[in-house]
Amino acid sequence: MENLEFVNTLVHIVQTANDNEDGVVCLAVVKAATKLAVWMMERNAAAYLQYFKQANILEKLEAAVQTMHHLDRYVILTRRGDENQDFETLRSVVRNATIIVWPSLPPQPAAAALE
Repeated sequence: MENLEFVNTLVHIVQTANDNEDGVVCLAVVKAATKLAVWMMERNAAAYLQYFKQANILEKLEAAVQTMHHLDRYVILTRRGDENQDFETLRSVVRNATIIVWPSLPPQPAAAALE
């Protein structure tokens, strides 16, 4: 699979999950896809960074953050199980992607308020 085709598949997954009705599952899928994209860019930025920029991945992720913001907070407040386990919000995962794609951008204060 070509680099661009794989990137487009990840972007499509984010977009499809964002449009879907099954919120918690879609939130998990978007987080997983975002973490995979971040991992790919960290491992081989030369091969993937330009493709993620071309596919406007950050625009799609920001839309997902806006759509799933309340759900993400709900999951944090109602989660059960190991309370010592770290939990990342979608906003924090997208922030990691943003830092990699556009490292010269200043931090977004409004975005931090969403967490």
